[in-house]
Amino acid sequence: RRDVLETIHRQSSLLVGMLNELLDVTRLEARRGLDFDCRPCTLQDLLVPAVEPHLVQDTHSFELRIAHPDTPLQLDACKTQRALAHVLSNAVQFSSPGSPIEISSLHGELRGRPALGVRVADRGIGMTPEQQARMFERFYRADPSGHRPGAGLGMSLVKEIVELQGGRVDVESRLGEGTAVTLWLPRREAEVATC
Repeated sequence: RRDVLETIHRQSSLLVGMLNELLDVTRLEARRGLDFDCRPCTLQDLLVPAVEPHLVQDTHSFELRIAHPDTPLQLDACKTQRALAHVLSNAVQFSSPGSPIEISSLHGELRGRPALGVRVADRGIGMTPEQQARMFERFYRADPSGHRPGAGLGMSLVKEIVELQGGRVDVESRLGEGTAVTLWLPRREAEVATC
């Protein structure tokens, strides 16, 4: 009985997670960012809540190479943390237990303005060019077998959250070698602080 109840609980949790993702995507699409609560924050403010849950699980080693923890940003911290959490969750899910996941920061530009990149790189299964081309499609799953949980909404949600805040998502992947996802976020400029 206990095993059956644990299975029911686990599957119910997965279903609730999928429904919440679907609702999030629908809300973002309907409101087009009007409900974003953009405030000054730093990269450290975003990373700590997104990374901590994975550190507790102790299934992968995380290498943090954050050279810009105090870079000023103007974002909805809660939604951006959620986007980072999705990217980290994919890195964990699609790489072998114990394999390293590297989180690093980069300086760059978006449309001629200063930007900060948050790069999450794994040494997991990677993707074919065809899979990579479709990864932001809603309900697309690179692994259609059903062995991995999810509804295929996570990366479309990541893209929506980042782009609605003026950012961009870059992906590099090679089959059998791993994937690197970089979230480019606009830096906060002293004279202009809009989302």
